Amino acid sequence: VLPEATASPPAARPGGAVRVGFVGAASRTKGFNLFLEAARRFQGNGLDFRLAGYLTADFRAEEVPLPGVATRPLPRAAFLEAIRDLDFAFLPFNPDAYEFTASGSLLDCIANLVPMIATRSTLMQRLAQDYGPIGHVCATPEDALALFQDPARLTLPGAIEGFRATLAKIRADRLPAALAKLLRRDLDAA
Repeated sequence: VLPEATASPPAARPGGAVRVGFVGAASRTKGFNLFLEAARRFQGNGLDFRLAGYLTADFRAEEVPLPGVATRPLPRAAFLEAIRDLDFAFLPFNPDAYEFTASGSLLDCIANLVPMIATRSTLMQRLAQDYGPIGHVCATPEDALALFQDPARLTLPGAIEGFRATLAKIRADRLPAALAKLLRRDLDAA
């Protein structure tokens, strides 16, 4: 079940910097070190990197070249606002740690129709296979970093809107009303 469905994020902002955010608890396991590398290398190159979440004990605020970095979990309303203000969520999850782990960050991105830039995992591949493109799923961390070298590739005409349309389909299938139908079907079959 998804977290509460929320208002759609603003439309892509043509001509402005592409806002790329790391969502949730910034830890090494979730790949925040790769996000930091991208921010250090590409911030200001048509890209605006942000933390829509907070730093864990893995990182110190002075290590993070981003303004206003939180060191504690954000209140839910502020967290959702930070997510909705993104053009893309960067989810470079370590597949060894996240292959069989649920991601609240992923669910929040789906609920808020925020396309993703992610490293390949079984879950990301399955979502794309079942629904269509949800953003940019990269084979390796290096491929994700290469994507940031040309920010125009992120915002090809219609791309963000197409990703959001796919995410809206996933969101609709994960809302309680849709899941209740599946549960009823399975209970009736038992």
